[in-house]
Amino acid sequence: MASEAVRKWLEMEGYSNQDRLGWDVNEYLVRAAALGYQDVVEVLLADHPAEADATRQNEDGSTALHVVAAAGNLSFVAFFLETGAVDDVEVLDGDGRTALAVAALHGCAEVVEYLLKVAKAAVDARDSGGLTPLQLAVAGGPTQSRPVETVEALVRGGADIEDPTLGDGATAVALAARADTGAIIRLLVDEHQADLSARDRLGQTALWTAARHDRWSAARQLLRNNMGRTEIVDARCGEGGMTALAVAVEQNLEGMVRLLLDHDADTSVTTDAGKTPLHIAVKSNNKPIVQLLVDRGADLTAQFRQRTPLDVAKSKGYESLVELLLGERQFSPERANFAFISAAENGRLLEAKRWLAKGIVDIDPDGVSSGGQSPLSRAAMNGHKTIVGLLLDQGAAVNRRDQSGHTALWWASCGGHKKVVAHLLNRGGADADIPDHSGRTPLSAAAQKGHKEVVTLLLDNGVEEGPVTSEQPDHSDSEDSEDSEDPEDSEDPEDLEDPEDSEDPEDSDALWTMPRITRLNRSTLTIWRKEIYWVQQLEERYQRPNG
Repeated sequence: MASEAVRKWLEMEGYSNQDRLGWDVNEYLVRAAALGYQDVVEVLLADHPAEADATRQNEDGSTALHVVAAAGNLSFVAFFLETGAVDDVEVLDGDGRTALAVAALHGCAEVVEYLLKVAKAAVDARDSGGLTPLQLAVAGGPTQSRPVETVEALVRGGADIEDPTLGDGATAVALAARADTGAIIRLLVDEHQADLSARDRLGQTALWTAARHDRWSAARQLLRNNMGRTEIVDARCGEGGMTALAVAVEQNLEGMVRLLLDHDADTSVTTDAGKTPLHIAVKSNNKPIVQLLVDRGADLTAQFRQRTPLDVAKSKGYESLVELLLGERQFSPERANFAFISAAENGRLLEAKRWLAKGIVDIDPDGVSSGGQSPLSRAAMNGHKTIVGLLLDQGAAVNRRDQSGHTALWWASCGGHKKVVAHLLNRGGADADIPDHSGRTPLSAAAQKGHKEVVTLLLDNGVEEGPVTSEQPDHSDSEDSEDSEDPEDSEDPEDLEDPEDSEDPEDSDALWTMPRITRLNRSTLTIWRKEIYWVQQLEERYQRPNG
């Protein structure tokens, strides 16, 4: 028996006047479903078992099933299927979409998962526009509340991430780039290995699309794991054969240009017609972008139709650009060295190689950085192993000290960059016993930061232990980079005990002398008081004496 409230609602909606011309129970069914009134739907189905149909379209093409699927009403969807009110989960609405497609479009992950697992809905069924549920979820609907979870549910259910749209041939990752959804790109690329070299029917990659339309979040995510992959970063796309950098320059997107350059986009790659990004920037009279390209090593002598960028500026009457480019023709060694050290510090391998190829930079320049660090030290402190290897191959002075007396090995040890430390020791022959001006060696720097694996590595390489001061360096661990070691290689600073909370060194249980650690002082060991397991391993390894 229906409740009084249900009957009252039905009467208010005109349900009692069932004999009027054109009355349709399914209109009420859709309306009640849209409002989430399951008890009303039950009454309608019971009173009109022959006429009530949850899969029948109303005037605007909706069905009761699609309405509750779009609303993410899992219990209502389950009710329709489990009671037999809906016996065909593949029924279409006015847009040719299944309930799964509608749920995907609206970001209803739980409904998507239910329809795939329980109802065995077709995961790749296309709508009237040729889009699959996955493509609808990635492209975005009006109320996506949990789009990443929805995409994940579809992919787990067997959706093809490389399936192109029937219209322009875009894959899921390209659609995510258009929507600027970095989180979905991360899911598709990192967890499901989406092909970033895939092109749509216009020959455009996902990165090119993101650069062209200033989709910064998407571009950053696409570039994150692809620094140095020229087939992706520097791919010529579209009818004119422009790279992502070139199209960003053409659109005057300074932030996007900087982002691409920070990820090693090549300033020398031309369009199919032969234009460099610098030619394009000069033609647009965009001085900030021109300056940015020049600072990153753009070739001022490159010619397009026998004209250099300076020739273009002169012909256009762009006096400020003419002045800028005339000055840059006399590019000073100091500025070249500054650009080179910036590339090394930030891990831009290809840019560093290009500067070296120009033959105008000093591998060990003086007075470039405020602290006097060489490019090798800057690369080492940030964990860029490939840059360190490049500089070592070029003959960089591995034991050079900066103004504080720190070597590249000291910086790598302080930062916990185990792979860089190994590179400097084994490939570069770095001297691990060189102290800074405060007497701190690479070993003591690693010890004070709690980098256990680096300490062990240095000890295994026969490092002679020097005194360790209680003073902590003011340098926190550097951020992850594309070629830095795994997170396990660096100890989490939160795992270290505050020295102020440590017991008095005289009372410490970790005070002993070891055959090889003859001068490793007490304060270092108390820093590791919480790391009991590792201390025990050191005891066993270096034979703690009795008593």
